[in-house]
Formats: sequence, structure tokens, C-alpha cells
Amino acid sequence: MVRSVQGTTATVTRPHVHAAVRRGLAETGAVLLVGPAGSGKSTILASLGEPGERVLRLSPAARDAEVAYATVTELLSAVPGAAVEALALPRRSAVRVLLRQEPDGGIDHLAVRLAVTELLSAGGRALLLLDNAANVDAESADVLDYARQHAPAGGVWLVAARRDADDVAVPGAAEIAVPPWDLDEIAALLTGHGIPTRLTGRVFRACGGNPQLAVRLGGAIGGWGRGNAPLPIPETARRPIRAQLASLSASARQTLLHVALAERPSLSLLTRAGRPGAREDLAETTEAGLTSVHADGSVGLSSGAVGDTVREAAASAELSAAHAALASVAGDPVTAVWHRAHLATAPSHELAAALDAAAETVRGRGARGRSAAMSFLAAEHTPGTDQAGMQRRFVMAAADAGLAGDLDLTRRAAAVILDRATDPAVRVNVLTAVVECAGQALDSIDDVFADLTEAAAEDPGLMAVARLWIAWRYYICEGDSHRALQEATAARRLAAEGGNTEAEIEALTIAARLSRALGRPEADELLDRARALDPDVTVCAVRGSAQFIGSRHALFDDEVDTARRDLLALLPQAQRRGDIKDLSDLYRTLAEVELRAGRCGLALDYIREATERLTDTDTSTATVWYVVALAETAGGDLARAASFARQGLRSAHEDHDVLFTSRCLYALGRVQLFTGETAAAAQTLREVRAFETAFDIADPSILQWHRELAEALAAGGELAEAAALIADARKAAETFRRANIVPGLDHAEAACLLESGDPSGAAELFARARERFAFLGLPLEEGRTLLSLARLERRRRRRAAARAVLGEATALFTQCGALPWIALAAAERARLDHSGPSSDAALTEAESRLAALVAAGATNTEAAAQLFISVKTVEATLTRVYRKLGLRSRAQLAARLGERK
Repeated sequence: MVRSVQGTTATVTRPHVHAAVRRGLAETGAVLLVGPAGSGKSTILASLGEPGERVLRLSPAARDAEVAYATVTELLSAVPGAAVEALALPRRSAVRVLLRQEPDGGIDHLAVRLAVTELLSAGGRALLLLDNAANVDAESADVLDYARQHAPAGGVWLVAARRDADDVAVPGAAEIAVPPWDLDEIAALLTGHGIPTRLTGRVFRACGGNPQLAVRLGGAIGGWGRGNAPLPIPETARRPIRAQLASLSASARQTLLHVALAERPSLSLLTRAGRPGAREDLAETTEAGLTSVHADGSVGLSSGAVGDTVREAAASAELSAAHAALASVAGDPVTAVWHRAHLATAPSHELAAALDAAAETVRGRGARGRSAAMSFLAAEHTPGTDQAGMQRRFVMAAADAGLAGDLDLTRRAAAVILDRATDPAVRVNVLTAVVECAGQALDSIDDVFADLTEAAAEDPGLMAVARLWIAWRYYICEGDSHRALQEATAARRLAAEGGNTEAEIEALTIAARLSRALGRPEADELLDRARALDPDVTVCAVRGSAQFIGSRHALFDDEVDTARRDLLALLPQAQRRGDIKDLSDLYRTLAEVELRAGRCGLALDYIREATERLTDTDTSTATVWYVVALAETAGGDLARAASFARQGLRSAHEDHDVLFTSRCLYALGRVQLFTGETAAAAQTLREVRAFETAFDIADPSILQWHRELAEALAAGGELAEAAALIADARKAAETFRRANIVPGLDHAEAACLLESGDPSGAAELFARARERFAFLGLPLEEGRTLLSLARLERRRRRRAAARAVLGEATALFTQCGALPWIALAAAERARLDHSGPSSDAALTEAESRLAALVAAGATNTEAAAQLFISVKTVEATLTRVYRKLGLRSRAQLAARLGERK
């Protein structure tokens, strides 16, 4: 079937792949997309096409491969009859024969070639989007290749897609492998399926980055909100995998079962485990799209769903044989006992003890998820005569699973213990593990809080733990900072009375965090007391230590060297503990520190570390998505930054987490401000102000939204509101001695002066802000101020000064690896180079940036990529530009803006 596509946009765009395709087309005129079935090749094809291109999509079915000219006939059926009638007689006759409009007197292949080439070359560039390229018949393939090669230069472009296993080549084409979808892309794809964001990691593991499989999973579990049961894999997802398994030889299926059971499968391990033909078997499974073999010999499954299906399809005897073979060659005693446990048919003191020892070993390595599974298995293999040992092992499983963020295993172990244990300390420990797994969603576990409070009622040390979680709940879910502080203070008193040093330390650090936010003077004293109780961070969790909270406060004060030093000192300990929240909080805080320091690449590396851990947990995602959005805003991609901020908002809303609702709104508002959506930015950042006011946050350094909102207000002409906001923030900065926020306020005030008609005063304030940012060692903020100063100089018609300042800004952005800001500076350079005396007087900043890029020859897609907005936004904005300037075409726009180049 062939249809013309104009401005088609995929549900989830992949700008990096899209840009690679457009580059390949510009270089060679043809691109071959390669990827496994369901990898999103069709989605990419659907997103291609620019205004002015005639976009034709061809998707031949398998039955068409053996029918001569089937694909070309489908192509010709979409051509208007008038165009066919305009062809010379031999060519017209050849087309009419293919369309069954004339008797088949034999097909003139050369005439078909020439006719298709002529039809595709008329009326501007033709972009052929060819899905399922393996189904194209030989005759059609030759005709299409001829047309591409013989059309006028650039007249016919081709993008074809084939599966990895297909033997298809397009002569001269740039071959692009479609990468698996990232976690955030899968999360965006699943929006609307009713899947809680905390389950995105589970779906991602199950689908292996395959969007088609992710959608099948989403369709099956939409509305399934239980985090305490295995993720259901629907028959629609299993059926294709079973079909792939059925196509394998018996030997390949056995080797694949070994891969699915091994902890770290490799060619060497498989060979030693009795699979001498592993290399050939894996070539077969890889061709079927089930595995991949890496250069170091390691082997991976294409998705978690493949492993689940393979294990379920195996007979008991096959499973036992594979476990036995793997146990015999395991170099690690932990792995060996794991396989032995799956061979056991009865409880055993000896096996339970061995599993216990294995759990302790991996716990010492920081692998809490693995130790939780080992302890759970040890409990299950404990004879019924040893109830104390069984209970102890289930308690360890629950505790470790809670630290690993595995809600399924935590609840399973907790259910067993709570049915049997009467000891309050045991019950509190298990219930605390369940609360840990709830992440930010503390408002959704009222029953657990009730049980926790009841279990702790008679013991002040245990009650301190309950009151600590109640404090967090007030702060995260209600934004009631004062009530949270009251609960933390009560918890501190109870912990001291009950001798619970760990709870006392955490109560002190929570109180310190809240005191700083509320502008109370005792924050440093509270941290000192906590540090004295645990100077080496051996008593409490890393994230609850005075050292960690102190690093957060150093970050707020822009003391980035101090914050970095303290965080890096804590990192090895967090890695040894294996507490997923410790690691997540450390990595995201390190990312925030490096962003302030202007080391964008390192910030992105740190936040990727945090993001990768989401795929192995069922915990809340808003805390990480917020920092990913900040990191993408600084060093990645502004469109992705907005997507992350919105995903974070969705997660925070699901969890009733008002704290990170505010944070993610702040991240979104910044992106809107930087992309010229100033009205939207002002509205979003006003919401942030409303939240922060409701929380009674007095310290302006905690979340520096004041500068961004004032700048957005100024751009929208709300100068009085902006001025009042800046004055209030300056007063708060003086009251709480937060001099580090003053340069940002100078920048915002300069923006107000510029919009009010005082460019000289604005220039002075921009210069002062730049000097202060440089003194604080914040190069990205310095560059941002220089970019604003360059825009001011351009508006004052001081083009040489603007170029000089812009050069300084670009140098700083380049030093920082701030890719979005480099692009914004390039857009400003284009605008500067193409602006005339009054060509853009009626345009907004965003409209002017776009106009300059388009006038310089950028396509809509290229402009969208450089400005980090959608193609639809480019089209709408360009329409406004034409209307304001009284123009009708790109050529007229280029001429207008180039009048005084």
C-alpha cells in the first residue's frame, strides 16, 4: 500500500536517529535502517518528511516478494492519472499495463524504469519510505534503484527498513542500526496505557528496549497497579517468542536455556557447561533475534521476556540438567550454590546454611538484590523444625530487598514474617523495608503506617523510626514543613530515650534539612550533633548522614568543590552497602554539583548511573527524572529535557509527591524559558512559586526559581510583578546571607531593564552578574549571562560588540560541553549575521531565532533540532513570522533578513 504522508509525527520522536537519517540522505541520497522486528523502524519512517517533499510510503507484504513489479505497481497506483497521461507513449503504455488499464502485451522493463524516474522527478524532491524492504520483488527493486540513481541530483531520496536477519542491500546507502529504545523513551511510549511510572523499569527489563513488545506489555497490564506481584507477560508478547523458539534446532534451544539460567553467560562458560556447539547455536539464536554475542564473548538475551519464556517452556528434566551443568563449572561458590538450590527437592539444613553464607558474601559486595534472593531461597530450603532460622532468613530477605528497591520480593518476605512474628523489633524492621520500597509514594501505604505505629507503640526507640517516616510523609506528600519538623524533633527525643542511635542521627539530619529550608538558624548545629554521633558514617544510611546533608547544603551555597569532595568520599561506602536509595541520591547529587560546576558531560554520566538503577527497582522515578531534566537542559537536548520533566511530573502526581512536583515543574519551566516559550514558562514557574510558598520555604538558595520566573515575566511584559519578585528575593538573600543567588537576580533585573527600555542599565547589570558568576566558578551561568548580553548588544545595533561577547559565551559553553547552549549561541550568531535594520522588529525572540536559521537555509527539521522544539512548533512559528513580515516564502525571508548582512 502507498500513501502520501505530510507532516506525520510519531508518538515518540527519536531526534538523534531522525538527525542521523537526514544526514545520511544528504550525503548519499539513500539510507537503510536495520533493526530487529518491533524496534521502531516504522515509527522512524513515519516521522520523516519535510514541507516541499513528496513523501510516499511503501510497505509491501510478504506475498508481494514473488510477484513481479508488485511494489512498483503500488507506487504507481498513487500517481495522479493526469501525470501518467503526460508521459511519452512507450512509458505511458508500460505504466498502464502494470495498472491493468491495458492488455498485457509484455512489459517493457526499460520503459518502466524511465517512467518511474520521470514521475518521481516531477514536482520537487520525492522521498520514498520503504518499510519491509525484504518483501520488495526483484523487478521493483531494480526500478527503484534506477530511479534513485538517474533522477536529477537530490530528486529522489530513499529510506528503506529491514530486519537484522533479512538479506537486503541498497547500493550506496548509508546503513544505520536502529538502537534499542532508552528507558525514558519507553516511559514516554507507555504514557496513556495506565501503567504506573514505577513499573516502567519492569517493562523496560521485560522488553529489552523493543517498543513493540513494550506496547504489548502495556496493553495487557494497563490499569494493573499492583507492585507486589510479578509483571504479567501477555500471550500476545509470548507468541512471537515461542514462534522464534520453534524455528530453532534442538541444540540451539538447549544452549538458549543455559543462557537464560546463567548469571553471566559467555561462550567460554557455555562450552565448559557441555555445549561444544555453543558458537553455532548462538549464531542461530542471534539470527532469530533472541540473543546477542559481544566482542568479549559475553552473551545477552534480547529481552527479559525471552528469558522468562525460555525458562517456562523448558521441561523439568531440561531445567535440572542445565542447572547441574552450570553448577559444575561455576567459578564462584555463590553461583554454584544458587544452581544447586534449584536442583534440591527437599529442605536441607546444609543447603540453607550454604545459601545463607552465599547471601552474606554478595551482601558484602553491595549486591542487595542478589543477597535478598539468596536469603529468600535459604528460608524456603530451611527445614520446618528450624522456625527461628527460617524467620531470620525471611527478615534478611525483606531487608535486603527493601534496600534493593524490589517491592515484589520485599512484600513476599514480609507477608511470611508478619503472619508469624510477634517480636515488635522484627515486625518494625520488616514493615520499614516495605516503606522503603514505597519510595516517594508514602501516601499510598496507610495500612503499613498503621501496622508500623502499632508494632512500635511500646518501645520509644522503635517509635522513633515510625515518627521519622511520618515526618517524611508530611514533607513529601503534604508539603507541611512545620509539621514534618515537629515529627522529626519528636523522633529525636524518642530515639535518645530508646537508645536508637541510627534513628537519632536521621532525626537530627531531617531536622537540619527542614530548618535550613524554613530559614531557622539551628541547621548547622543539628548537623554537627549528628556528625559527632556517626563521624565515619557507619551507623546510618549514607543519605541520612550529616556528611551527605552537609554536601547538599554546600551545593545550595554553590560551594561545589566542597560538595564534590564530600560526596566522592561517601560513594565507595554507598557502593559497598548496595542501598539503591543511597546510590541514587549520591549520583543525582553529584550530577547537580557537576552541572553547577559546568562539567556537563560528567553530570550526564553520573545521572545515567542513577537512571540505570531505575531499571532494577520498583521505586519512584521523579527524583531521578528531575535531575536528568536539569542535566539534559545543560548538556544534552532540550526536547529530551522537557520530556524528562513531564515524566517526572507524572511520577510525582502518581505518588502524591508535592515536593518533586514542584521540582519537576521548575525543570520544565526552565526548558520553556530557554526555548522562547516565555508565556508557558511564566505560568509553570508561577506554579513553582505557589508550591514553595505553601511549603513556607524561606531560604531562596534551596531551589533558585526566582531568577527564572522574573526573566519569564519580564519577557512577557509583566515588569511590575518581576520587579517585586526580585526585590523580595534580594531581601531574602540578605536576611539569610545567600550571596550566591545575587548574580542570578542581577541577571533577571537586567532582563527587566532591557524590556523597560533601559539597555545601558541592563548592560551594566549583565556585566556585574557575569563577574560574580566567574568569581563563584560557575562557567555555565556566566556563559548564559554573556549570551543575554550579546542579544542586548545586537538589539542596540552594536554588532561588533555582540559578536565579541557571543564568542566569549560560545567558548564557555564549549568548555562546559553545554550542547544546547552551543546551539542557542549558534542560532544567535545566525540571527546576528542575517538581521537588517528593521527586519525583525515585530518578531519575538523565539520567532527571530527561527527566522534567522530558516533564512540561513535550515530545513524545518534542522531548525527544530537546533532550537530543541518540535517540527510542528517550527511550522506554526514560521507561519506567524511570514504573516508579521508580509512574506510568503523562505526566499523572501532570506532576502529580507539579508538586506544589510
